[in-house]
Amino acid sequence: MRQGMIFSIRTVLGRLQLVQSVVPIDVKLKDNPSTRHLKNLDLGGLTEEQRNLASKLLVEQADAFAHDDDDVGHIPNLQINIQFNDTKPVQKNYVAVPRPLYLEVKAYIEDLINRNFIRKSNSPNSSPVVCVRKKDQTLSLCVDFRELNRKTHIDRHPISRIQETVDNLRGNSWFSVLDQGKAYPLTAFITP
Repeated sequence: MRQGMIFSIRTVLGRLQLVQSVVPIDVKLKDNPSTRHLKNLDLGGLTEEQRNLASKLLVEQADAFAHDDDDVGHIPNLQINIQFNDTKPVQKNYVAVPRPLYLEVKAYIEDLINRNFIRKSNSPNSSPVVCVRKKDQTLSLCVDFRELNRKTHIDRHPISRIQETVDNLRGNSWFSVLDQGKAYPLTAFITP
């Protein structure tokens, strides 16, 4: 687990050097990008030139779109530095899964592992799960991260007022959402 570091004044943290050359990195894109995300796309209200440009951009960036529920993607080499108020790991006791749900929970967890959404770990952190039924009666596991959240130093970033954000969206019909979920190393939970 990473912790905050304190440095003395004038501590050398690195050296700056001039770059002698810049080597381009080959980026390999899929030869035949999928266009499934364009199937139900409404490009009405755009001129033909705008439709062509938008379609071309959306095909070129096809890998940025999830194609189904299993297509969660990942950010390679992403490192997150989470600061804590102390060094003691969060270790909560296992909360038993109700007997009637036990096999369903085991199957659900195995499915998440097989789809690479989660992985087995030996983390010093552990939080209990609570089984919840969604409106459609499918199973959802909610993890109780309250203790971990209390120990986490929260970075403060100023955000726009909601009214200002809504005003900026007025008159637009294209919106996008970027979501990087299920990606934090301290979100270990105890399972049956």
